[in-house]
Amino acid sequence: MIDFDSYLPKYRERIKSYFDAQGSDCEKYYLKMVNVSSNDGKTYFAYDIDDSEKEPFAGILFATNLLSQVIFTYGKRFSVMRISDRCFHLQQTEDKALLFPEVVGGLLSGYDYHICPSVLPLMIFYMSNSKKFKSSCHHQDNVSARMEWTKHHSLFEDSIMWILRDLERNMKILCNVDITPDEQIEIAKLMWFEFKRIDKELKVAT
Repeated sequence: MIDFDSYLPKYRERIKSYFDAQGSDCEKYYLKMVNVSSNDGKTYFAYDIDDSEKEPFAGILFATNLLSQVIFTYGKRFSVMRISDRCFHLQQTEDKALLFPEVVGGLLSGYDYHICPSVLPLMIFYMSNSKKFKSSCHHQDNVSARMEWTKHHSLFEDSIMWILRDLERNMKILCNVDITPDEQIEIAKLMWFEFKRIDKELKVAT
């Protein structure tokens, strides 16, 4: 199992470097899937990661984005499936952003579109700056995405177990709330529910 805790400081450093490179304060809570070169106007993959870091980086990115999207989706009053009777609001702090960066599309209609938590982590394994983009919001290559998901399936399972292991602390960073034991159980159920949904979608992707 990957030692996510040991890698976490390096992960936060990398996220901060990506935010800093984006410049504008209003964009510092978001990670864009692509970079647009000012020199040639073409789009490039924004996240070339050293091979030794790909697994821990992708695992943390997947688990944190899955948790934040679960809370965003099921933590509202009007949600059909709900975590509890109260609402959960994502913080907009630097501490939150460095652990729970929101991954969005980066071009035109895709700007500010929150993408599936599996998309960018899988692209870490099969994309490079030399590959062209087909979409700024979805998997670039469904076959490659499915292959990498199958290959790293246990990595992503382990990442969920890792983030759930310290769910109380993570929810304090994400939403600045103290959660009850019942809420912990519901959040864990929803995390695995969404994981299985992603798993099913990727296995039938063509």
